[in-house]
This record gives sequence, structure tokens and C-alpha cells, in this order.
Amino acid sequence: MELTNTDNFEHIKFNDATFPFNCFYMKDSNTLPHWHNHFEAVFSEKGSCLVYINGSNFLLSERQLIFIPPGSLHSIFPQGPCSYCAIVSGESLFEGLGADVHISEVLTPFMSIGLYPPIHLSENDTAFQKCFSLVHELQKENSQKRTAYRARIKSQLIILFSILYDSLPPAFFKESKLPDSTRLIKSSLDYLRVHYSERITVNDMSTYCHLSIQHFSRLFKACTGKTFVEYLTLFRLEKARKILASTDIPITRIPDLVGFCNSNYFYRLYKKHYGHPPSLYRITALAERSEY
Repeated sequence: MELTNTDNFEHIKFNDATFPFNCFYMKDSNTLPHWHNHFEAVFSEKGSCLVYINGSNFLLSERQLIFIPPGSLHSIFPQGPCSYCAIVSGESLFEGLGADVHISEVLTPFMSIGLYPPIHLSENDTAFQKCFSLVHELQKENSQKRTAYRARIKSQLIILFSILYDSLPPAFFKESKLPDSTRLIKSSLDYLRVHYSERITVNDMSTYCHLSIQHFSRLFKACTGKTFVEYLTLFRLEKARKILASTDIPITRIPDLVGFCNSNYFYRLYKKHYGHPPSLYRITALAERSEY
């Protein structure tokens, strides 16, 4: 499976800086743990996936939606063949609209950090059908980009927020801090992003977080969906893949650069995970680079 998002705090690059909205399509792809300050809606187009958000997990099946609050630590792992779409919108998309008290009433809650838990909708929920239709309209507008599509996307998002707002009890929105466990795991992911090329053990990370090995391992799996060793291995493999695609560094040097102390072990893992050896990917990547 391919991997996406290997920066923990994700600075999403939107196609248009003045219009922070996009639809990201994933097929059989793991989205590694990360967070950003944007509103995100995810739905499965085919198959199902596990979505981990701030230490809770949700099975997202076809014809279901999940809304991920800004600032949440989240990751997505397909359960078999799966295609899913993540629709992301930044707060600045609505710049100026917040001055309208009627729009602000439904806009502010959903674009605020730490104000509500994830929202998982299925066909049994009263708001589902309207939300599901709007999400697909957003996807269609972004794909076709017809005249005035930006205005329609903003309008559809506000309608989406108003439907959700109307369907939820007032007590649903309340100021809340991330659990200490989530903040600890965020800190450990930041540490790994900087030190992944070094020798790091679960004991090192549990000491860094001032937790027992058992407690750290349990929290890490709950928050990320992967064990510490699984996550670090996947992260290193994806870093190696980026080096293969974007540089001419000899393949024999790459395992050491990304933290694998044994080259043969790296080659076996890479081929098992991606289905082809590093050398084949380098050839393909070089051919694509030469076309531009």
C-alpha cells in the first residue's frame, strides 16, 4: 500500500492559496497519523477503512461519513481493497463571512479547534442523506470547476454545517482540551519525524514520554492504529521512497539514511510492502522526472 502524509502537522498545499479547499482521493492507501487546523470530511467510495481520531477508532463503511474536527490527531487504514475521499477546507475559506451573525452561528463551531468530537454518520442518522448528497456535490463541483464553482462550494459547506448544527444537541459543542494521552502521542510523533534515521526503541520513546513501556505502547496503538514498530517501519519506508523518487542518491546508501541498519532487511521489507524492489521504483521515478 502507498502511504500519504508523513509530516505530523500537515501544512496542506491547496491548489489555490486564496481558496483553501480540496478533495484528496486515496486508493488502497494508508494515511499515517497527522493533524491540521482544517475541517475534514471523509467517506468511503468502495470498501471500508478504520479511522483513528484522538485515541478513538471508527469503522467507516460505504455510504457512511465521518467529520474530523480541526486539530485532531487522525489516521486512516483500509481494511482490504478500499477507495476513500477526504474533503478538506481551511478556515480562511470563509474569510469575511463570519461577520454575518447568522452564518457565524453555524460556521464557527465546526471550524473551531477542540470544540466537538468526531461525527460519524450512517444511513440510520436523520441528517445523513442530506449531508451525503452535499458531500458528493462538493466533490463534483471541485472536479468540474465550472463557472462560479467556488461560490457554490462555500454555499454548500455552509448548508452542510447548518444541517449538522440542527441535528446535534446544544451540549454537543463545548470547549474541551485534547486528552493528555493524545498530546503525548503527538509529541512522540514530532520526535520521530526528526529522529527517525537514528536508532530508536520503544523503550526510548516510553522514557521520552515518561510512561511505562506497556502504557506507552497501548496509547500509541490506540491513537495511531499501529504499534510503535509498525509505524516507525512504515514511516522509514515512505521516507526511502521519497528519496528514491526525488534524488540520485545511490540505493545502497538509502537504508542507512532512513534508519535501517541492515540493507538486506530494508530491501525485503520494501519489496514486501510495495510489491516491487527499490531499483524498479527508482527507474520509474527517473523516467517520470525526465518527462518534465
